[in-house]
Formats: sequence, structure tokens, C-alpha cells
Amino acid sequence: MRRLILAVLINALALWVAHRYVPGFSVSGDVWTYAIAAVVFAFLNGFIKPVLKIITFPLMLVTLGLFSLVINALLLWALSYIVPSVIIAGLIPLVWATLVVTVVNVLLGVAKKS
Repeated sequence: MRRLILAVLINALALWVAHRYVPGFSVSGDVWTYAIAAVVFAFLNGFIKPVLKIITFPLMLVTLGLFSLVINALLLWALSYIVPSVIIAGLIPLVWATLVVTVVNVLLGVAKKS
């Protein structure tokens, strides 16, 4: 239960950082909007992402894991369709938001384990 709450908090922070620094990516609303988006994003990362990684395993090997950025972009794009308050204004903001969310998740995920 603690890991789930921590994952939701990390996702909320990652979405906030992307909203703050990526033009064209926004989360309109208050803290509860971030909480809802973070819960949905944690669900996508927890259940959909492992399935996509298994399906795309050969591409992951060929690209030395860089295809995981494509998977993260697809999940962020799916989040924008599931949660209407998450707005992505094009491909370039999607790419930058994916990079920001991935970096924040990796940095805080490493801090979470130590």
C-alpha cells in the first residue's frame, strides 16, 4: 500500500513538473485533478506498461531500451484521453512531457529505493 501511495505521489509530482516546464502540456484544475491524473497514470504504468513491454520486447532489445520512451509517450497520450483535464497540444509537447515525466520518475524512483 505504501508503494502505491508513493507511486501516485511521484506521478503527481512528475505531471506537475511537466505542466510547469513544458509548453503545450497542461493539467487544468486543482490538487484533486493532479491526484486523479496520477492515480490513472499509476494504473497505466502498473498494469498496461508491463504488457506493452512484453509485447515489444524485441524492439526493446534492438533499441537497447530506448523504445520504453515510446511506450511512456503512448501511456501519457492515453492519459490525456482518459482524463480530460490533461491536455497535450501536439507531438512536440508530448515528446518533451514524456522526457520530463520519465526523468522525474527515474530520479524519484531511485530515491524511493534508497
